[in-house]
Amino acid sequence: MPSSKTHLTVYFMLVAAASIILVNEGYLERISATYVGAVLFGAVYTMLPDIDIPSSKIRGYAAKTLLAVTLASLLAYATFSPKAILIYAAIISSLILYALWFARHRGFYHGKTFGLIMTLPLVFVSIHVMVFAAFGFLLHLALDGELNS
Repeated sequence: MPSSKTHLTVYFMLVAAASIILVNEGYLERISATYVGAVLFGAVYTMLPDIDIPSSKIRGYAAKTLLAVTLASLLAYATFSPKAILIYAAIISSLILYALWFARHRGFYHGKTFGLIMTLPLVFVSIHVMVFAAFGFLLHLALDGELNS
């Protein structure tokens, strides 16, 4: 099983090669901030399938972020504005965090369905972000030999 460093290294090597080809062929005139952001989103999504491993870095970051969202939502609800959306954010964040505790490695979080659920909403951010995120996620599955399963 490839390590997280291997996943990231292969991802950045392929993105660099594709970028050089796109620039040389005239499809990409310059590297923009949006392009760099999309590449970085893809790097995060390259790590995302391993969110089901308790010792993975992405799991640690996700747990801290979800806990922060839960606490911030509850604090904002109690302090500033009693809007239902803040309670919904707290509940959803808590449920996702709870689900991570029971995740088994190479289960739902390590499959194409989870990748699709996590990638499709990114079209509202940018099509470039969505494409790089999907590429990163699928590359992870390919390197783990699970793309066809």
